[in-house]
Amino acid sequence: MDVLVLIGRIVFALLFLLSAFNHLTRSGPLAAYAAGKGLPSPRLAVLGSGVLLLAAR
Repeated sequence: MDVLVLIGRIVFALLFLLSAFNHLTRSGPLAAYAAGKGLPSPRLAVLGSGVLLLAAR
C-alpha cells in the first residue's frame, strides 16, 4: 500500500511540474488568452502563476 501512495504523490507532483513548465515556456499564448478574459497584467499573472506552481510542488 505504501508503494501506491508514493506513486500517487509522484504523479501528482509531476502534474504541477509539467503545468509550471508550460506556464513558463509558453507564457505568450497563455498571456493572450488571459488578456482575452480581461485579466489585468496578463503576462505577469501567467509568469506569477508558473512560479506559484513550482512552489506548490
